[in-house]
Amino acid sequence: MNFISKEKILKIVQEQVELSEMPRNLDWADVPLDNPVTINIADIQGIPVNAVDPKTKEPLDPGTVKAYLYRQSPTGMKMINFPNLENGKKETRYIIVDDNLNPIKGMKFLPRNTSAGTDWKGVDTEKRIDQRIARLQRKQSTYGHQMDDPELRDRVKQEDELLLSNAQAKRKLVHPILNSFFTRSSIIKHLDKCGIPEVKGGAKFTEPTTNIQKLYSFNGPNINFNYHSVRDDSDIQDALDKIINYRLSLETGEKMKGARPEPTKMVRQYGGNVYPGGKWDPTQRALGKSDFKLTPVYKLYMLNVQRGEMAFNVMTDLDVRGEVSGNQYMLSMTFIATKSFRPADTEEGQERRPTRGKLFEPIRVMSTEQLPDGDRTPTVKEHLDFFTNLFADCLNQLGAKILELDPDDVLQQLMFEPEDVISQRQNNDF
Repeated sequence: MNFISKEKILKIVQEQVELSEMPRNLDWADVPLDNPVTINIADIQGIPVNAVDPKTKEPLDPGTVKAYLYRQSPTGMKMINFPNLENGKKETRYIIVDDNLNPIKGMKFLPRNTSAGTDWKGVDTEKRIDQRIARLQRKQSTYGHQMDDPELRDRVKQEDELLLSNAQAKRKLVHPILNSFFTRSSIIKHLDKCGIPEVKGGAKFTEPTTNIQKLYSFNGPNINFNYHSVRDDSDIQDALDKIINYRLSLETGEKMKGARPEPTKMVRQYGGNVYPGGKWDPTQRALGKSDFKLTPVYKLYMLNVQRGEMAFNVMTDLDVRGEVSGNQYMLSMTFIATKSFRPADTEEGQERRPTRGKLFEPIRVMSTEQLPDGDRTPTVKEHLDFFTNLFADCLNQLGAKILELDPDDVLQQLMFEPEDVISQRQNNDF
């Protein structure tokens, strides 16, 4: 049996990512250079250039890029892509160059516009339907799916249109506006003073695209979705130390020791949407080493434990719901933070079970607007400006209430052992 090395797998994945990111036009061409060229460029839209030689894989001097070929668009635009080291990871970045291969500007992502001849050409609906039915035939061979079945094609088309509209709503509205809000200086500072992780707009912080039973709707007219994030600490003292150090850095103006804790996702947060019992509870993240067990074959976590090394976490949830009510559209948001806490072992050395509790009462805000143009089935796709204003108003209200939280009150809640609370979904219902 031939085994594929981890390095080979990573190369395959990277290649597939680069291919998928290429503008959707087959006329792009790779043009090899007789001799490699060196380009000096300090940053790519604010990202420092710390490039790697594409062939030798050796790091280059800061601000230096080496290229062995360039790519040319259908309209003659020339572009060089290169691997850039960012926070210990390699990211592909791009430089638009002139005919002499002098840099014009750096870009984080590949250009997709009319001047490059790489503008979006639309979706081939029939081709997508064929591809999805072909996948159904492979995965559900016993059902006898037929490519020319009109009812099946109609159902697949509706499901595909729903997927595309939700993806567009996330890309054009939900993710940008959430990330803009939770990266505001005033908001992020206040949350850090409270030890509360910010919510992030991104695919891994909401219902995954792999869910076969979609429960969330982002496009409308009915909107219903959840975003979350979680921050783990070895124990309560570790969490308190980070909060106190951050507060001191704000008072003294000195740089905080250590890196800022980055929130992560809750594994299987939406697993219950697929099969019963699939969801993992945040308290499992605080379980001890006795519960750190792996499945016998694939060596996957049997529970959502952090190798038994994390006894404390704080999780935030943002629920967003919208619906038509009479001649108005109502958008509401609920923001809550909970902690999961594993008390110290008993005197006999036996591990105690974690419990979960709220850090503050759920924050609820609501915004209403007259229906746009009298449309009783408004969607983000058709009324982007309308929903942008609704979301902005709701988030401004939410921001004002977040800033009203007393960091010392939240700190007190962090220090005490919580009482068990009901499930998050029940707790956030209006």
